[in-house]
This record gives sequence, C-alpha cells and structure tokens, in this order.
Amino acid sequence: MEFELQDENENLLYKQEFLSTGKEGIYRIDIPSYVTPLQEGENYLWSFSLICSETDLAASSVVGGWINRIENSQSIQEQIQTVSPGDRLEKYANELLWYDLMASLADLRQSEPNNPTFENRWENLLNEVGLNDLATEPLN
Repeated sequence: MEFELQDENENLLYKQEFLSTGKEGIYRIDIPSYVTPLQEGENYLWSFSLICSETDLAASSVVGGWINRIENSQSIQEQIQTVSPGDRLEKYANELLWYDLMASLADLRQSEPNNPTFENRWENLLNEVGLNDLATEPLN
C-alpha cells in the first residue's frame, strides 16, 4: 500500500509505503511533523494505492482527492480547546473542518468503542457524504 501527497505542481511532498495487515476497514494516515506543513489557501492532491503486483501496475487500485488547507484562526483554536472532545465535533462541523472532524470522531470511536453516540455520529456523517458502504467498516 502507498500514500502520496503532492502540491498542485505535482511536487511530491510526502510518500509512505506500508505492508497490508490483511485487515479490512478504514486506515488512518498521519503526516509526520517533519513534513513541511501545508500552506493555507493551497491545493494538495493525495492518493492511496493498493499495489497488487509490482510487475503489473494496472492491477493496482488507486483512490485520491484534493485537499485545501483553510485558515484556522486563533479564536477558532481557542474555542475548540475549551470544549469537551465530544463538543469539538460540532465546532469542527460548523467550521467545515472535515479532516479534523473525521480524525477527532475516529479517536473518540477508538477510545470508547462501546459508546453508541460516537458510533451513530460516525455512521451519520459518512452517510451524509455518500460513503454509506464505509460507515460500518472497522477502524484500524
């Protein structure tokens, strides 16, 4: 498996390769702190590849999309830090901070796997954006 992050000019900013664990589900990829932070207002292309054959790359599956880092004002950061982790979800949703919302909700689901509130919020969020098939997949 391979994850890549590029800028709009197709400059490779980060690449990570990993071996499959054989577990189905949703995987989280964190970009290490040594990677140059994404610039506000810039577009970046991410891709994730499942490489099935080193000799036949056409047999690989690739998904990807664009991400744009938006300004995260000091007041928003302060508001988010002053509320409980569960209430942060609403702040992230209101500010359209999709990746922060997904990461926080995934963290809450993993820290409290038997909490139906977080499970329902996860499923509802994925259903709202048309990812119904992934809503019940396990987090790895």
